[in-house]
Amino acid sequence: MAKTSPASKSSRLSPPILPYSNARSSGSRTRTGRERPKAFVTPHDTATVAPEEIIAFCRERLAHYKCPDTIEFGPLPKTSTRKVQKFRLRDREWAGHDKRISGV
Repeated sequence: MAKTSPASKSSRLSPPILPYSNARSSGSRTRTGRERPKAFVTPHDTATVAPEEIIAFCRERLAHYKCPDTIEFGPLPKTSTRKVQKFRLRDREWAGHDKRISGV
């Protein structure tokens, strides 16, 4: 059995360095009334990243149905302990709709 060095294990398991400081996803309603993933991204101050790059990055690593269709750049709402307030992202996306999830 071949042995693997710790350096090669860590390089395989560690995520690549990305040009954004924080990202979260939430469901977003489409024109047809269905729900699709939408990513909210806070880029680093000096980073320039295109939405297509993030979508391509996700498509390489995630199942197709988990990949975001749209990307929104900007600061994320956080608590005093610096955790992202996901419910605020959801509320912002679903404002003005009767139902949060189609068919429910």
